[in-house]
Amino acid sequence: MKIKAPLLLIIYLLSFNSYAFVCKTTDGQNVSGGTQRINNVPLQNDIFEVPDRINIFAYVDDFMTCRNEAPSVYIDYLYLTDIIPGPALARNDIQSGAVVNGTAYTAPMTGGEVRIFRLASTATDSLNIQLYVKVDKKPAADIVVKKGDKLMTLKLHKYANRKPSTTPIDHAYFQWDFYSGTDIILGTGTCDINGNKDIIVDFETVNASGISTTGSESRFQKQVTLTYLCEDSSVNQNIKMVLSGDTSPFSDNALLVKTGSGIMQGLGVEIYKDGTRISPLSGSFLSNIANGIGHDTLTFSLVKKGNLADGDLIEGDFNSSATIIMVTP
Repeated sequence: MKIKAPLLLIIYLLSFNSYAFVCKTTDGQNVSGGTQRINNVPLQNDIFEVPDRINIFAYVDDFMTCRNEAPSVYIDYLYLTDIIPGPALARNDIQSGAVVNGTAYTAPMTGGEVRIFRLASTATDSLNIQLYVKVDKKPAADIVVKKGDKLMTLKLHKYANRKPSTTPIDHAYFQWDFYSGTDIILGTGTCDINGNKDIIVDFETVNASGISTTGSESRFQKQVTLTYLCEDSSVNQNIKMVLSGDTSPFSDNALLVKTGSGIMQGLGVEIYKDGTRISPLSGSFLSNIANGIGHDTLTFSLVKKGNLADGDLIEGDFNSSATIIMVTP
């Protein structure tokens, strides 16, 4: 027994060292290296609205946490070694990258590793990394992202020191792949639509008899003027305005209408530009910017389902929403 006891102690220490640093995904999986697929990154249409044009679209801390399992024994170091944009973001007219502890690094990285944290006396620390896109001042082609598209890859290097030594040991390498959680069209450039404020269309009180099955024939129509103002007042170019929104159950040409937490099965909203209907399924119209400014007028019309069934129209407040995005033709 005296011969075996030291052997058992050595095995225990080696095992302890191998699992001293662990990262955990949002689905609860513990990983100590290798490639992790991070799904459902909630990309939003409004990521291009900040003045400095560095637009954060994901906080890594929301998807991954890392922990030193033995801070009294080891000091763990985590470094970012590379940033690789996904296909949709790998374009010459935009930049992408990561902000690490307040400093932005453009993809692909140059100049060596960047330290994320040093875990010496605490078990865990924030993964202070944000993924970003930086756009040009002038509108460019839209960015089309499908659910499941890869947005960005981060490569990381971890090692440890066994106190009090400064010799690097226990090296591990991670690759974190971030994938979009939604289908979305992203505008580019820094031209504001209506000052980045919501466009409110109030139909006030309506009755079913005045709503047609064709929006252009409906009694309930509202005209709204859109204004465009670019950060760069020298912008003179043609633009394309793209509509993106959920469609009604009865027509792909009408926006979905909700009442409370439910869907209004028999009511929709159609949008027209100069008498032409614009589909919520990436419908668009052409316009232009002159000396950094422009405008257009749209008509919003209520439309109802033909052959209404009981419950298709519900009395009470209703709402609908969509996004209008500026891109180049």
